[in-house]
Amino acid sequence: MTQKNVGILRGEFIGKHVSIPGKKVEGKIIDETKNSFLVKTNNARKRILKANSLFQIKINDSFVEVDGNIIAMKPEDRIKIKNGN
Repeated sequence: MTQKNVGILRGEFIGKHVSIPGKKVEGKIIDETKNSFLVKTNNARKRILKANSLFQIKINDSFVEVDGNIIAMKPEDRIKIKNGN
């Protein structure tokens, strides 16, 4: 895992635009727990489990693919991710 990727994983996801292609959901992350994101879409709020999901999160005008299995942890524990783990 590159240093840039680690920085992305350690960052804040709340407020970011997200697309989950496998679940046909797109919107803004408004809450995060250990196991899920709460996403506000155009007409609803949807809780999406992190495990077994692939997220496309908009960071700096481009989308970055994030494997939900890697980030299935408390947000405060994500900042402890080290390069190579």
